[in-house]
Amino acid sequence: MADEKTPAVFFDRDGTIMHDVNYCSDPKDVHVFPFVADSLGKLKARAFKLIMVTNQSGIGRGYFTWEQYERVHAEVLRQLGEPLIDATYVCPDVPGSDSKCRKPAPGMILQGAREHAVDLSRSMEEHATPTPRSARAQARNPTLLCWITQGDLCNQRRTREVPRSEPDRRSLRGSG
Repeated sequence: MADEKTPAVFFDRDGTIMHDVNYCSDPKDVHVFPFVADSLGKLKARAFKLIMVTNQSGIGRGYFTWEQYERVHAEVLRQLGEPLIDATYVCPDVPGSDSKCRKPAPGMILQGAREHAVDLSRSMEEHATPTPRSARAQARNPTLLCWITQGDLCNQRRTREVPRSEPDRRSLRGSG
C-alpha cells in the first residue's frame, strides 16, 4: 500500500559513517569507513530508509560555509558509491542555542519522518557515541535505541527491544 509508513535508520555523519574530523570543511579530510556502504546496503535491502541527521555547528560558528559543507557532503556520497542515503538533514546551530533541530532535540528526525513517511516506532537512531537522551526518544518513540562504535551499524536481526541503558553494539558485518 502506497500510504504505508516505513521504518528508517537515522544516523549521524561524523564518527558514524566517516572518521570524525573537527569541523570538517575540506573534502580531502573525508574518509568514509570501509564497511559503511555494505552495511547501509544491507539496511536498504531490509527496506529501511536511510536518513542522515548531522549537527554542523561549524557553519553557525563561521568556521566554514554552506558551500564548503556541500562539497564535503558530495565527497561522502562519492565515497559511498551507489545512492544509498534517502535524505540528509543538517543543523548549523551552535551548542547552547535555543535550537529545535540541534541533536539531541528531535527536530531533524521529526522533519525526516514527516517528509519521508517514516514509522518512528519501527525506526532506529545511530550515533558514534551514546547520548543522554536521544533525538528519537524526544520525538516520543520509546522503542529500540542503539548506537554504533567505530562506525559499526547495528544488526537488524534483533528480536527484542534494547533498553536505553543497554546499547546494541552488534554489527552487520559478516551477516548475510
